[in-house]
Amino acid sequence: MNFALNAIANNSIPSVAPTQAASPDTTQTSTANAIAHKIHQRNHPLNQLLINTARQLGFKDSMALANTDLRGLDLTRAHLNNANLMGADLQGTGLYKAELNNAQLDGANLTQADLNGASLQNAQLSNTQLQNAHLLGVDFRNADLTGANLSHALLIQADLRGADLRNADLTETDLMDANVENAHFGNNAGMTATLMVDLHRRGALHTI
Repeated sequence: MNFALNAIANNSIPSVAPTQAASPDTTQTSTANAIAHKIHQRNHPLNQLLINTARQLGFKDSMALANTDLRGLDLTRAHLNNANLMGADLQGTGLYKAELNNAQLDGANLTQADLNGASLQNAQLSNTQLQNAHLLGVDFRNADLTGANLSHALLIQADLRGADLRNADLTETDLMDANVENAHFGNNAGMTATLMVDLHRRGALHTI
Protein backbone atom coordinates (compact mmCIF):
# COMPACT_ATOMS: atom_id res chain seq x y z
CA MET A 1 0.00 0.00 0.00
CA ASN A 2 1.23 3.48 -0.77
CA PHE A 3 3.27 4.93 2.12
CA ALA A 4 1.51 8.29 2.13
CA LEU A 5 -1.92 6.67 2.25
CA ASN A 6 -0.85 4.49 5.18
CA ALA A 7 0.27 7.61 7.01
CA ILE A 8 -3.01 9.37 6.34
CA ALA A 9 -5.04 6.41 7.52
CA ASN A 10 -3.00 6.35 10.75
CA ASN A 11 -3.19 10.14 11.22
CA SER A 12 0.58 10.53 11.09
CA ILE A 13 2.49 12.75 8.73
CA PRO A 14 5.35 10.86 7.01
CA SER A 15 8.82 12.23 7.67
CA VAL A 16 10.02 11.27 4.20
CA ALA A 17 7.84 11.46 1.12
CA PRO A 18 7.88 8.48 -1.23
CA THR A 19 10.19 8.96 -4.17
CA GLN A 20 7.76 7.46 -6.64
CA ALA A 21 4.00 6.96 -6.41
CA ALA A 22 2.86 3.38 -6.84
CA SER A 23 0.26 2.46 -9.41
CA PRO A 24 -3.28 2.51 -7.94
CA ASP A 25 -4.77 -0.86 -7.07
CA THR A 26 -7.83 -2.17 -5.30
CA THR A 27 -6.26 -1.91 -1.84
CA GLN A 28 -5.21 1.70 -2.34
CA THR A 29 -8.60 2.65 -3.72
CA SER A 30 -10.34 1.03 -0.75
CA THR A 31 -8.06 2.91 1.65
CA ALA A 32 -8.64 6.20 -0.16
CA ASN A 33 -12.39 5.70 0.06
CA ALA A 34 -12.19 4.92 3.78
CA ILE A 35 -10.21 8.08 4.61
CA ALA A 36 -11.74 10.48 2.10
CA HIS A 37 -14.29 11.74 4.61
CA LYS A 38 -11.48 13.29 6.65
CA ILE A 39 -11.36 16.06 4.05
CA HIS A 40 -14.49 17.69 5.44
CA GLN A 41 -12.59 18.62 8.61
CA ARG A 42 -11.43 22.02 7.46
CA ASN A 43 -8.50 22.27 9.88
CA HIS A 44 -7.25 18.73 9.49
CA PRO A 45 -3.46 18.90 8.87
CA LEU A 46 -3.59 16.07 6.34
CA ASN A 47 -6.11 17.64 3.96
CA GLN A 48 -3.63 18.72 1.31
CA LEU A 49 -1.48 15.59 1.68
CA LEU A 50 -4.53 13.44 1.01
CA ILE A 51 -5.50 15.48 -2.01
CA ASN A 52 -1.97 15.50 -3.43
CA THR A 53 -1.61 11.74 -2.96
CA ALA A 54 -4.96 10.99 -4.57
CA ARG A 55 -4.06 13.28 -7.45
CA GLN A 56 -0.68 11.59 -8.00
CA LEU A 57 -2.10 8.08 -7.87
CA GLY A 58 -5.00 8.89 -10.15
CA PHE A 59 -7.78 6.89 -8.52
CA LYS A 60 -10.48 6.07 -11.03
CA ASP A 61 -12.60 3.59 -9.12
CA SER A 62 -15.50 5.56 -7.70
CA MET A 63 -13.93 7.71 -5.00
CA ALA A 64 -16.62 8.12 -2.33
CA LEU A 65 -16.77 11.86 -1.72
CA ALA A 66 -20.52 12.49 -1.54
CA ASN A 67 -21.49 15.46 0.64
CA THR A 68 -17.81 16.16 1.36
CA ASP A 69 -16.52 19.69 2.01
CA LEU A 70 -13.85 20.35 -0.65
CA ARG A 71 -14.11 24.14 -0.75
CA GLY A 72 -11.13 25.97 -2.18
CA LEU A 73 -8.88 22.91 -2.51
CA ASP A 74 -6.43 22.53 -5.39
CA LEU A 75 -7.53 19.53 -7.44
CA THR A 76 -5.71 20.56 -10.61
CA ARG A 77 -5.54 17.66 -13.08
CA ALA A 78 -7.10 15.31 -10.50
CA HIS A 79 -8.29 11.92 -11.76
CA LEU A 80 -11.84 11.64 -10.44
CA ASN A 81 -13.51 9.60 -13.15
CA ASN A 82 -16.60 7.75 -11.83
CA ALA A 83 -16.29 9.59 -8.51
CA ASN A 84 -19.37 10.03 -6.31
CA LEU A 85 -19.42 13.77 -5.54
CA MET A 86 -23.17 14.11 -5.11
CA GLY A 87 -23.97 17.05 -2.85
CA ALA A 88 -20.28 17.87 -2.37
CA ASP A 89 -19.26 21.46 -1.59
CA LEU A 90 -16.73 22.49 -4.24
CA GLN A 91 -17.12 26.25 -4.04
CA GLY A 92 -14.02 27.94 -5.43
CA THR A 93 -12.25 24.61 -5.88
CA GLY A 94 -9.48 24.39 -8.49
CA LEU A 95 -10.34 21.61 -10.94
CA TYR A 96 -8.32 22.86 -13.90
CA LYS A 97 -8.04 20.07 -16.49
CA ALA A 98 -9.42 17.55 -14.00
CA GLU A 99 -10.88 14.28 -15.25
CA LEU A 100 -14.45 13.83 -14.05
CA ASN A 101 -15.85 11.59 -16.76
CA ASN A 102 -18.93 9.65 -15.62
CA ALA A 103 -18.72 11.37 -12.23
CA GLN A 104 -21.86 11.89 -10.15
CA LEU A 105 -22.15 15.56 -9.21
CA ASP A 106 -25.91 15.88 -8.77
CA GLY A 107 -26.70 18.67 -6.33
CA ALA A 108 -23.03 19.60 -5.87
CA ASN A 109 -22.01 23.22 -5.29
CA LEU A 110 -19.41 24.32 -7.85
CA THR A 111 -20.00 28.04 -7.52
CA GLN A 112 -16.94 29.97 -8.76
CA ALA A 113 -15.03 26.72 -9.27
CA ASP A 114 -12.24 26.65 -11.87
CA LEU A 115 -13.07 23.86 -14.31
CA ASN A 116 -11.26 25.31 -17.31
CA GLY A 117 -10.21 22.51 -19.63
CA ALA A 118 -11.78 19.81 -17.45
CA SER A 119 -13.39 16.68 -18.91
CA LEU A 120 -16.88 15.75 -17.71
CA GLN A 121 -18.11 13.45 -20.43
CA ASN A 122 -21.31 11.62 -19.43
CA ALA A 123 -21.16 13.25 -15.99
CA GLN A 124 -24.34 13.65 -13.91
CA LEU A 125 -24.77 17.31 -12.92
CA SER A 126 -28.51 17.72 -12.42
CA ASN A 127 -29.41 20.60 -10.10
CA THR A 128 -25.73 21.43 -9.69
CA GLN A 129 -24.73 24.97 -8.68
CA LEU A 130 -22.34 26.29 -11.35
CA GLN A 131 -23.01 30.00 -11.17
CA ASN A 132 -19.96 32.16 -11.91
CA ALA A 133 -17.97 28.98 -12.63
CA HIS A 134 -15.05 29.08 -15.05
CA LEU A 135 -15.85 26.49 -17.72
CA LEU A 136 -13.69 27.52 -20.66
CA GLY A 137 -13.12 24.61 -23.02
CA VAL A 138 -14.86 22.13 -20.70
CA ASP A 139 -15.86 18.82 -22.25
CA PHE A 140 -19.52 18.33 -21.29
CA ARG A 141 -20.34 15.86 -24.07
CA ASN A 142 -23.48 13.87 -23.21
CA ALA A 143 -23.50 15.30 -19.67
CA ASP A 144 -26.74 15.70 -17.73
CA LEU A 145 -27.02 19.37 -16.75
CA THR A 146 -30.79 19.42 -16.25
CA GLY A 147 -31.82 22.02 -13.71
CA ALA A 148 -28.22 23.20 -13.23
CA ASN A 149 -27.61 26.83 -12.30
CA LEU A 150 -25.22 28.14 -14.96
CA SER A 151 -25.99 31.80 -14.45
CA HIS A 152 -23.01 34.05 -15.19
CA ALA A 153 -20.89 30.97 -15.95
CA LEU A 154 -18.21 31.15 -18.66
CA LEU A 155 -18.79 28.33 -21.14
CA ILE A 156 -16.62 29.81 -23.89
CA GLN A 157 -15.50 27.11 -26.37
CA ALA A 158 -17.09 24.41 -24.20
CA ASP A 159 -18.06 21.13 -25.87
CA LEU A 160 -21.76 20.56 -25.13
CA ARG A 161 -22.53 18.08 -27.87
CA GLY A 162 -25.36 15.81 -26.79
CA ALA A 163 -25.59 17.44 -23.35
CA ASP A 164 -28.99 17.89 -21.68
CA LEU A 165 -29.49 21.45 -20.42
CA ARG A 166 -33.25 21.47 -20.05
CA ASN A 167 -34.48 23.58 -17.13
CA ALA A 168 -30.95 24.94 -16.61
CA ASP A 169 -30.56 28.60 -15.62
CA LEU A 170 -28.73 30.37 -18.44
CA THR A 171 -29.02 33.91 -17.12
CA GLU A 172 -26.03 35.86 -18.48
CA THR A 173 -24.28 32.58 -19.34
CA ASP A 174 -21.48 33.07 -21.88
CA LEU A 175 -21.76 30.39 -24.58
CA MET A 176 -19.48 32.08 -27.11
CA ASP A 177 -17.98 29.57 -29.56
CA ALA A 178 -19.41 26.65 -27.55
CA ASN A 179 -20.22 23.52 -29.57
CA VAL A 180 -23.93 22.89 -28.92
CA GLU A 181 -24.64 20.40 -31.69
CA ASN A 182 -27.48 18.10 -30.58
CA ALA A 183 -27.48 19.65 -27.11
CA HIS A 184 -30.97 19.77 -25.56
CA PHE A 185 -32.38 23.07 -24.32
CA GLY A 186 -35.85 23.87 -23.02
CA ASN A 187 -37.62 25.83 -20.29
CA ASN A 188 -34.41 27.70 -19.53
CA ALA A 189 -34.36 30.76 -17.28
CA GLY A 190 -32.46 33.53 -19.02
CA MET A 191 -33.07 32.09 -22.50
CA THR A 192 -33.67 35.07 -24.77
CA ALA A 193 -35.18 34.85 -28.24
CA THR A 194 -31.86 35.93 -29.71
CA LEU A 195 -29.95 33.23 -27.84
CA MET A 196 -32.51 30.59 -28.81
CA VAL A 197 -32.16 31.44 -32.50
CA ASP A 198 -28.37 31.46 -32.24
CA LEU A 199 -28.25 28.08 -30.49
CA HIS A 200 -30.62 26.57 -33.03
CA ARG A 201 -28.42 27.91 -35.83
CA ARG A 202 -25.48 26.13 -34.25
CA GLY A 203 -27.28 22.79 -34.15
CA ALA A 204 -28.89 22.78 -30.70
CA LEU A 205 -32.20 21.03 -30.08
CA HIS A 206 -34.97 22.92 -28.33
CA THR A 207 -37.52 20.85 -26.42
CA ILE A 208 -40.73 22.54 -25.29
